[in-house]
Amino acid sequence: MEGEDERTRQEKNGQLVRNEVYTVQSSLVEHLLSEGVFSYDDIVNLYESEEQAKENGYDEPEAQEIFEWWVISEWFAEKLEEQGEPILRNDYGTWWGRTCTGQAILLDYVIDKIRESMGAV
Repeated sequence: MEGEDERTRQEKNGQLVRNEVYTVQSSLVEHLLSEGVFSYDDIVNLYESEEQAKENGYDEPEAQEIFEWWVISEWFAEKLEEQGEPILRNDYGTWWGRTCTGQAILLDYVIDKIRESMGAV
């Protein structure tokens, strides 16, 4: 957010992540999807939006590449879904299909976007 130093931004993002992101379950979710226990049809935002496709230089939406699956709060799932992030919900839980990897979640651009949409200070 404007006027916010990097350390403060990371501290606020870190607090949001600690409160709303519980644990990684990538192997479990991938296994259950491959066995048909979970369905790809239950993943909201599996495909990027028309706008995202154009921004990425595609003529039509592509499936988003999911690198990790994280158990998250329902509140956070709603916020991520609004930002176009893949969300899997079923009788067993709610997962975020994280489309980037290799850095702390608090550094993800979508975390900044969610905090900004909340008007968080």
